[in-house]
Amino acid sequence: MNRTITEKDIKGATLQRGMGVHKIVNHKMLPEGTVKRLLDDAWLSLNVEEESIYNPLEVIPMAFDEDPHIFLTWVLSNPYYLSAFCKEILNIEIFPTQALMIQEMWTHKFPILLGTRGLSKTFSLALYALIRAILMQGRKIICVGASFRQSKIFFEYIEQIWRTAPLLRDMVGQGKRDDQIIKHDSSLWSFIIGDSRIHACPLGDGSTIRGMRSNDTLSDEFNSINQYVFENVVAGFGIVSSGPVDNMKREATKKMRETLGMEEEIDKMTEQQSNQIVLSGTAGYQFQHFYKYFSKYRDIIRTKGDRDKLRQLVGDEIDNPNFDWRDYCVIRIPYDCLPYGYFDAAQLSRNKVNTLPSNFLAEYGACFPADSDGFF
Repeated sequence: MNRTITEKDIKGATLQRGMGVHKIVNHKMLPEGTVKRLLDDAWLSLNVEEESIYNPLEVIPMAFDEDPHIFLTWVLSNPYYLSAFCKEILNIEIFPTQALMIQEMWTHKFPILLGTRGLSKTFSLALYALIRAILMQGRKIICVGASFRQSKIFFEYIEQIWRTAPLLRDMVGQGKRDDQIIKHDSSLWSFIIGDSRIHACPLGDGSTIRGMRSNDTLSDEFNSINQYVFENVVAGFGIVSSGPVDNMKREATKKMRETLGMEEEIDKMTEQQSNQIVLSGTAGYQFQHFYKYFSKYRDIIRTKGDRDKLRQLVGDEIDNPNFDWRDYCVIRIPYDCLPYGYFDAAQLSRNKVNTLPSNFLAEYGACFPADSDGFF
């Protein structure tokens, strides 16, 4: 029976990579504009019912009829729509996996970003730091790497984004020279945007940076960072709460509400503004410290809040009201979870053939091998 194919008929037409399943549809029978949309959106590797997707801009609440820009600002600052912020304000189009990485880092206090080589982890950290500094004014963000060189790579990405974002420069850079925003000192590189600061600093033995304070501490290539220096110096950057006086007032009010038998107020924005530590890097061996952190975070998440299981992992800390298993997050992305075409297939194949299996698993599979295939 002949009939015109509608959009509903082509919902299953998207190629499912890795399964070899696809449906052939005659493009001449598709509604006008559908072919262009399918071609433009093919790189997203998504096959969803568009009717089920919520678009916050379709219906602007009546309260914002006279000030729609305020509602638009809320949308762009929402963790679920940060990809729109990147595109419109930072002039960068990020892919869905990257958007999800940033969203998960934004909504957790202790995230781990573990990914294949070439995932652009350092760039994603730089992008994340810049978004956080812009949207959460007064933020102090510090990135450390095993060497000052690694921290500088992170900082250079921020400079690159800044120089290619005309709308951002027009919003916050008017009347200012670049050297008033970007500062390169011998031991500290700084980016100043409004009341926020982003710093890239050398790690060394920790003696030159001890005493620094931050709201967000980003550790790049964590497996190469000295664990002793990290725990005794870097982890202490965020020990003082974000806005200590305001936080003391808030905690005192919370306890008084409990004393008076009043219902607890939940402030999601306050939760997002609390200090955080982000660990990022490529996997190493299981005898190295990155695996210990990864394993502990993963096990905490797998308990799903079961107190008996948590007690085995964290001991008496489970009785601390400030401990919450939901603060922990592990983002693990091996090479085969990225869209087809992200990597040069021939180069990836060459590396797989010529690299020891354990090395390939660590570098590209985001796995922590226990052995080195007899190399040692």
